[in-house]
Amino acid sequence: MSDGADRASTVGGDERFEQVLDRILDGVFALDTEWRFTYLNEWARELVHDAVGEADAAEELVGRTLWEVFPDARGTTFEERYRKAMRTGESVTFDEYYAPLDVWFEVRAYPSATGLTVCFRDVTERRRRREELEFRETALREMYDVVADRESSFEARVDDLLRIGQRVFGTDYATLSRVQTRR
Repeated sequence: MSDGADRASTVGGDERFEQVLDRILDGVFALDTEWRFTYLNEWARELVHDAVGEADAAEELVGRTLWEVFPDARGTTFEERYRKAMRTGESVTFDEYYAPLDVWFEVRAYPSATGLTVCFRDVTERRRRREELEFRETALREMYDVVADRESSFEARVDDLLRIGQRVFGTDYATLSRVQTRR
C-alpha cells in the first residue's frame, strides 16, 4: 500500500461498490504490489475465516500479506501463477486444489500497476461430478469390451464383469446367483 489514501479508497471508500462485490458469489480480493491485502469481499473473508480461523472483517486482513495469511500457499500453483501474472502483466486462469480446505478452486487473477485482483470460486462439486461421470463411463466401456469379446468363454466374461462390479461398487467379492436364458 502506498499511503493511507489508497486504503481508504479500497476499504472504506464507496460503500455501494463494496456492496456490489459482496453480493457476488465468487470470492474477490485485491493485493498491492507487496502482496498485502487491500480488499476482500464477503465470500473471500468467509474463506479466510474457514481456512485459518481468523479475521472476520476486511480491516483485520488489510495490510497483511497473502503469504502471512496463507503460508500453505507458498510453493504451490497459486504462488507460481500469481507471481507470473504480476511479472508478465498478463491475466492468468487456472483450477487448483487447496488441501487445507479440501476444495478445488477456479481462479482468475488480473494484474495491474498497483497490484493483483483475484477472483475465485469453489468448483469442488463440479469436479467431483465430472470425475464420477468419467469413472462410470470407463466402467461401462470396460463392460462393453468384456461382453463384446467373442474370444473369451462365457464363464471368463462373467468373471471379468464381476471383477468390474467389485471395483465399481467397492466390494470385496461379487457373485452371480443365477443365469436365466430365454427359450
